[in-house]
Amino acid sequence: MDSIGKCFENLEKKNIKKAIEYGKIAIREYPDDFEPHLCLAIAYRETGELDLAYKHLLTAEELADNKEDLMFICDQIGQILSEIDQFDDAIFYYKRAYNLAKELNQLEENTHILSNLADAHIKKGEVEKAKEYLEIALEIEKKEENLANIYSSAGVIYSSLGNHQKAIEYLEKAMEINKKYDNKKAIIANKINIGSVYTEAGEYEKAEKYITEGTEDAKKIGDRYWQAIGYWSLGKLYKKNGNKKKAEEYLRRAFKLFKIIGATKDAELIILDMLELLKNTNT
Repeated sequence: MDSIGKCFENLEKKNIKKAIEYGKIAIREYPDDFEPHLCLAIAYRETGELDLAYKHLLTAEELADNKEDLMFICDQIGQILSEIDQFDDAIFYYKRAYNLAKELNQLEENTHILSNLADAHIKKGEVEKAKEYLEIALEIEKKEENLANIYSSAGVIYSSLGNHQKAIEYLEKAMEINKKYDNKKAIIANKINIGSVYTEAGEYEKAEKYITEGTEDAKKIGDRYWQAIGYWSLGKLYKKNGNKKKAEEYLRRAFKLFKIIGATKDAELIILDMLELLKNTNT
């Protein structure tokens, strides 16, 4: 097995440090091949080093020599850009991936791209656009495992519309499927999102339970992005239920992690939350 194969093998086994070592070797051995850069990008995303992941994905994009690989790379770039709050750029790459999937007649196998597009539009506040993409995904999706992404996005849409009961219903359906297929990161996202809906509904005990579980799970697998989201969600929870000391503690934790991984817009939003908290404390 060559160094590229060893990089992906260690990535699959979650030996991220080894994957990075072999990825660096592979780049030296195969300077014109996109695969070492793709493997390194996925590994760096696992460690929360989003800037490095993004850099290697852009190189992989330049070197990719077929449309199917380019489709996958564009989707990965979109995910990174979405995580660092560059939603317009994320949508641009998701649309490239979507158009390539249609061109290759592979949209049915890649409905997660539609879910990702919907998520990016939700984060921009464009709920109707998000619904359009989810409706397309629901029409063509046949695999149960992939339905989880669609249900998750639907849950977030209903949450943004203030329909807490419907939001939780869809998020729980998504989590049930993700547990069946042991999709750890997706389960973490489901737990934190369910908890956040309970926060909005004023059910603070349930909110704390779900968000804490999701945050601890993220910490265990080294997913610093969702760990930061978890801290932020706990900060919002404690802010809403009047525990200002805990709110400040968790908002600070989230701010620190977002700065480390390069999610600067999220960090800026937390500053606004902290200023509002300070203002309410002094009144």
